[in-house]
Amino acid sequence: MDQEKLDRLVESARQDMLRGDSRKAKDRLRAVLQLSPHFRPALELMGRIYYQHGDYRNAVMHWSRADYWRYPMPHACERIFKAVWRALVHENAQAARYHLYAFAGTSPPGELRERLSILQAAYYRLGAKKSKLAGLACAPLSGGCLLAAVGLISVLLGAGWSWFAWMGAIAVAAALVVACINALAYFRASRLFREAVTSFQKTAGR
Repeated sequence: MDQEKLDRLVESARQDMLRGDSRKAKDRLRAVLQLSPHFRPALELMGRIYYQHGDYRNAVMHWSRADYWRYPMPHACERIFKAVWRALVHENAQAARYHLYAFAGTSPPGELRERLSILQAAYYRLGAKKSKLAGLACAPLSGGCLLAAVGLISVLLGAGWSWFAWMGAIAVAAALVVACINALAYFRASRLFREAVTSFQKTAGR
């Protein structure tokens, strides 16, 4: 379909929007975007429809694809930033990822880019914190499995209590060392995550 026809469809969607028929307008715009996913007039109008209905995530998704950063795009971005920040404060990585996806493949200008970068860093640090916590939780389980394996070997080989006591002590010591290392890694990851979240708060006060 040539650009003239696409323009006509977008203009028809604009008229639908002015008449208050947002559903029909979105249907027309979706048809345009299926034919030309990067057609800026359609992306900009679709973003405005979502924005007017309070769906800031979808508004940002469409506007960013059109490289549209004028008002009210910064306001929509701020609403998304706050949603991501709240999700991070509650350590809800899934919700944070859902909102951050609105900026996938984009490069916002100026302060928006800085604030987005801080939130993305906090999101990745939350992932690191959860990973370290999983490692910390696995340390006692690993130690227990190793101790059970030592006990089974001592029974099968008839090694006696003395050998089991020595090997069991080594297994427990190894588990404690691993637990301490994992605990230090977890506390460091937690600190870095808190710093990233606090850093975003500081930018909000500027």
